[in-house]
Amino acid sequence: MDGQKAEKRYWFVNKKVGIGWVPATWEGWLVTALYVLGVFTWSLSVLTEEESLQEVTIFFIGLFAFTFLLFGIIVRFGEPLTWKFWKKK
Repeated sequence: MDGQKAEKRYWFVNKKVGIGWVPATWEGWLVTALYVLGVFTWSLSVLTEEESLQEVTIFFIGLFAFTFLLFGIIVRFGEPLTWKFWKKK
C-alpha cells in the first residue's frame, strides 16, 4: 500500500440535475433490475382479474416493502444526496 486513501466506488450517483440517484456500476444496475423484476413478479402473483380491495392493499404493502428495501440499499451504497441546479455557462 502506498498510503493513499482508496476512492469509494458508489453503486448509485447523484443525477446531473435535480435530486435523486441513478445506477453507476453493475451492482447498481443489478439492484435496479431485481427491483423491477420483484415488483413485476409480485404484481402477477397478488393481483387477479377480479381485483378486490384486499388484493390491492396487499399489492401496495408489498410495493412499499420493495421500495423501502431499494431506498435502503441506495442510501447505504450510494453517493450522499445533493440537489444540483443548472449552471449558466
